[in-house]
Amino acid sequence: MPDTVIKLDFADEGQDFTSWYIHAGRVVDCEPFQRRVWVNTTLLRKPKTGENPRILTPRGRYITLKYTVAKLTTLDAAQSAEVMAHYRDLMREMLAE
Repeated sequence: MPDTVIKLDFADEGQDFTSWYIHAGRVVDCEPFQRRVWVNTTLLRKPKTGENPRILTPRGRYITLKYTVAKLTTLDAAQSAEVMAHYRDLMREMLAE
């Protein structure tokens, strides 16, 4: 299913973000904070529970995130559509700036 979104929950270590929403290997949303920092980050491989994701940031830096993946959840079609609509709105907002 090509429009599926995966919610990636990180172990909470007091960081400003605890969840990423991933579509086709790219971060399309981030909660609760730092959305503009992490959206459009590319995961270099499929994340696994217990690992620290290796990523390519939107600014072109390769890094290994210091936060561990605690849980992966595949969203249903309606939830995925909602996340993708929010992503499109954010992209329009950022382009208008």
